[in-house]
Amino acid sequence: MADRTYLQKRVLNISRGPAVWALRAQTDKREYAAVMKRIVENQENLVIREGMVTDLVLGKMTK
Repeated sequence: MADRTYLQKRVLNISRGPAVWALRAQTDKREYAAVMKRIVENQENLVIREGMVTDLVLGKMTK
C-alpha cells in the first residue's frame, strides 16, 4: 500500500553497508486510508459490520 500512496521515498544509511540500509516512505495519509477502505470493502468472503457506540459502562476500579 505504501508503494501506491507514497509522496516521497528515501534510502537511509546509504553511506554505510547494505546490511543497514533502510527504505523510508512518506505516504499520503488520506489517500492511504481511502485506498485501504476500498480494498477491504471489495474483499471477497469478508463481511464488514459497523456500528456506533451509544453508551459506555465502566465498572468500579480495583487496586
